[in-house]
Amino acid sequence: MEWTVPVLAAKYTEEEGSYVPKMILMLNCLIPGTGTLLGGFLHDGDFINWASIGAGCFQFWTMFLLIGWFWSVWWGIRICHKTEQYHKKQMRLKKTIEGQLDNMSPRESSVFEDATQMLSP
Repeated sequence: MEWTVPVLAAKYTEEEGSYVPKMILMLNCLIPGTGTLLGGFLHDGDFINWASIGAGCFQFWTMFLLIGWFWSVWWGIRICHKTEQYHKKQMRLKKTIEGQLDNMSPRESSVFEDATQMLSP
């Protein structure tokens, strides 16, 4: 099992300045591990991020030693940062594709748009 910080799914962070990553950070500050647990369920993908859920449980269990609290706050900051980076990268990719569409002939662009719509989830 790999201990990686989850990237929140696009449906929870589509809007600029989305509140979900910030809510996870606030939950981690108030009750260590709760935001990390929530992030495990809102993970970008078709599965639950069990590593994040395990980390959230350990953060909660070790909060009385203050280790869990510091770890939880750090993890919440990382979730916010990683989610923001991922979605900025996706926006750059989308702009690149749109720029390429502008340079194509109408026939090429319609074929390309049909192919990208079939590939999008």
